[in-house]
Amino acid sequence: EAIRLIAELTGGSAPAKPTPAFLLKAYARVVHWGSLITRKEPDVTPEIVDLCVTNFSCDCTPAKTDLGYEEVPLKDMVKDSYDWLTAEGML
Repeated sequence: EAIRLIAELTGGSAPAKPTPAFLLKAYARVVHWGSLITRKEPDVTPEIVDLCVTNFSCDCTPAKTDLGYEEVPLKDMVKDSYDWLTAEGML
């Protein structure tokens, strides 16, 4: 969903279907080994893929009750980040 939202904001395109995790992991391993030979930084690492394909969850209840934390929809977070990056000349 995040990739689709980023594509909408930037005018890019998102893949029609997500790439299976096992293919991403295999690709990252191949690119990693290739980078050892070429001495060039890989575009993706096995560690990055692991972070991307792992489902994280956490309980925000303490932050909500103790700190007044309010959840923000993903669309708003992506838009805010895009606006900031654009304003800073990073996009």
